Amino acid sequence: MDNLVINDFDKFNSSAIKGKIEKIEIVHHMSSFTILETNERYVFAPYTSDLNENNSFDLFAKKGDLVVKKSYSDTLKLIKGNKTYLYTFRKINQ
Repeated sequence: MDNLVINDFDKFNSSAIKGKIEKIEIVHHMSSFTILETNERYVFAPYTSDLNENNSFDLFAKKGDLVVKKSYSDTLKLIKGNKTYLYTFRKINQ
């Protein structure tokens, strides 16, 4: 696997994230978002499931939505208004 993909996932996985989304993109065939307050970009491969009402992250998340994840947590929270959607994601290892 490409070292860039592994490094991007390691950054996402180890980070404690809390902030509003500035931008959403596709990077390395995975979802990517940039946090408004820090301008940090995170890349991950979220699963679509009942936890997020089967909404694909890159199509559902919008600028201004809040994302929250504890360091090494297996779940990212997407908060839209007063509703929270949970996204688990594929673990990428060497």
